[in-house]
Amino acid sequence: GYPSAGVVEPKATDAGAADQIFLQAAATAGAGPATQLVTLTLAKQESVLLGAAVTGATPSTLGTDKVNFGFELKVVGNQFISIAKVTDGLLEAYNAKAPRNLRVYAGDWIVEVNGKTTHAEMLQALGQGSLWNITAERRHLFEVELRRPSKETLGMALNCTKGTSDVLRILIAGMKEGVVTVHNATHPERAIKVGHRILEVNDKRIKFDDMAVAIKEASTLTLVLRRTEEETGNPQGA
Repeated sequence: GYPSAGVVEPKATDAGAADQIFLQAAATAGAGPATQLVTLTLAKQESVLLGAAVTGATPSTLGTDKVNFGFELKVVGNQFISIAKVTDGLLEAYNAKAPRNLRVYAGDWIVEVNGKTTHAEMLQALGQGSLWNITAERRHLFEVELRRPSKETLGMALNCTKGTSDVLRILIAGMKEGVVTVHNATHPERAIKVGHRILEVNDKRIKFDDMAVAIKEASTLTLVLRRTEEETGNPQGA
């Protein structure tokens, strides 16, 4: 299960009182197994560049206002919108202040924007106005903490996809004896497996190099990972 979601109160960003990102958010259980709905509110910031691209839709879909959402979206089968990549922008500013169990990552789905639930209406809503109430479905995420004694290996072979799709940010490609296998033996409900994806390392999400350094050097690792769709019995698009 998920820890208590809580609520993040609205706060002004460092950019000044006029540029606010409202971080009021709450979480409920999602429809599928190991999914969780997070409803959050983002507010337009002034003087920022366009930072939201859509795969499978025309560039005009998001309107002409320069809004840096800081995510790239992928329309899948005209059924739902998947977050394909998260960069610096409104969503990352939200994630930076939200607790881990309310953060939204690449690979999660957007299921509602300002009351709209079809993919076309949601895309249109993102291109209009200056305030967005977004419901995202966090999919198959779990968190682990690993402690690595000096000179011990984690025991994970990693496939790092720097600069491409954040959905495959860091893929666990193989396992051997090490810190992770010890963790798996004592915490089978949060076992780390081949095929899982590492989305966050010690609160590092955006800069690949920061994530890689933490994995290599940190003695304590707090990881946010995503299980495979097949493992959870909830295939993509279901």
